[in-house]
Amino acid sequence: MADGNKIREEFEKIYTETCRRIYRIAAAGSRTFADAEDVFQETYLEFLDRLREGAEIQNPENYLITIVRRRLWAHNKVSEPQMIAPMLEFSEEILQEPPDEMDIEETIISDSLYDEVIARLRAKNETVQRIFYLYYRLDMQLSDIAELLDIPLYSVKNKLYRTLKELRKLYGGAEK
Repeated sequence: MADGNKIREEFEKIYTETCRRIYRIAAAGSRTFADAEDVFQETYLEFLDRLREGAEIQNPENYLITIVRRRLWAHNKVSEPQMIAPMLEFSEEILQEPPDEMDIEETIISDSLYDEVIARLRAKNETVQRIFYLYYRLDMQLSDIAELLDIPLYSVKNKLYRTLKELRKLYGGAEK
């Protein structure tokens, strides 16, 4: 067994470098965000266990991707891994996005209003929730979200902008 401090430092370094990508994969491949959180945590716990066992992992990111895919398959009880694989692959190429004229952040002025907006988003269907989370929380491009969720780009834009318009109308944002 390796030194505990060395393992912790190595784990923290790898986690910092990989957590965003691994979470994107977990979020895209899960049915709900609660499932995504579980898969994400299970992935890193398994990885940490392997480090504690003394495993020398040459490419930690690829190793983590393998773990998260296996966890997704088990979590979603998918009999054929090929059904999830297309959702896990997305373009690294950043495409030019049209300017977002509807900035939800300018309408959020207090914590209670923020909580109301979040509650309203949670009442939306899972696809809308994923789009908002991936776009605003993980800063993904709309084209990447469309590819990741395997839905047309116009559908992603429509769901995002229609919901933003609804939120702006409810919470006093000016129509543009």
